[in-house]
Amino acid sequence: LVAVLGIGAYLLGAFKSISETNAVARQFVYSALTANESGVALPAAVKNDLRQIGLAHQRIALTRVDSTGEVTTTVIDLTPRTGDSPKDPVLKVTDRAIPAIDAKIAGIEKTINSSPATTGNRALYTGLTKIDFTNVPVTIISSGIDLANPDNFRDLNWTVPAQDVLANVKKAGALAALHGPVTFVVVPTAGSQPQLSQAQKNYRQTVWTSVLIGSGATSVTFIDADGPVASSSTPAPAVPVPGMPGPPIQPVGNRA
Repeated sequence: LVAVLGIGAYLLGAFKSISETNAVARQFVYSALTANESGVALPAAVKNDLRQIGLAHQRIALTRVDSTGEVTTTVIDLTPRTGDSPKDPVLKVTDRAIPAIDAKIAGIEKTINSSPATTGNRALYTGLTKIDFTNVPVTIISSGIDLANPDNFRDLNWTVPAQDVLANVKKAGALAALHGPVTFVVVPTAGSQPQLSQAQKNYRQTVWTSVLIGSGATSVTFIDADGPVASSSTPAPAVPVPGMPGPPIQPVGNRA
C-alpha cells in the first residue's frame, strides 16, 4: 500500500510538473493570411508586453487559425538566453536581454507573415471555439472579416445587428470559452478587399465585441496593426463595402 501511494504521489507530482511547464503568460491567436490582408507589424504596445513576458522568463501560446477554422498551437519560451538552446544560460542584464527578446518577437512576426491560408476563406471565430483558453490575457491578430458562419461578413452585409449575430451564435451552441481580457490587433486589408470606411470599421468592432463578450471575455480592446504590403498569394473573395446610411453604429457590450 505504501508503495502504491508512493507511485501515486510520484504520478501526481509528474502531472503537476507537466502542467506547470506548459503554463503560459499570454495566448496569441492569429488568422492565416490571404491575399486580402497585409503583412503584420506588431504594434508597440504588443511588443512591449512581449518584452515584459520575456524579462519575467515566461512563455506564450501562439495559435494559428487556418482558413478552414483548424487550429495549430505552439508554445514559445521568451526567456532571453545566450543561445537558442533551452539549456543555454539566461541573460539577466536587461540591456543584454532586450535584444535577445526582440529577436524572438521578430521570429513571431515572421511566423505570422509566412503563414498563408490554405484556401481563400477566413474562419477566425470557428477557430476560437476550438481553443482551450485559460485565464491569461488573449491577443487576437486578424482582419476580423470572416467568410464563414456564424459571422460571415458577406452575409452580414454590414447591416445585421450585432445582438442578432450573438443570438445566432448562442442558438447554435457555438460560443468560444474565453475567461479574461482580449486585445484585438486589426490587420489592414489589402489586395481586392476594399478599404473599410469608418462606419464599416465600427460595425466590425461592434460585432466582434458582442460575440467575444458573449463568449466570456471581460473586455475587448482594439489596436490597429501596421503592415501595408500583402504577404500571401492565396486568393480570397472580397467583401463588398457599400455606403452605410444612417447614424454610426453604437458598440454592443463592455469594451475597454
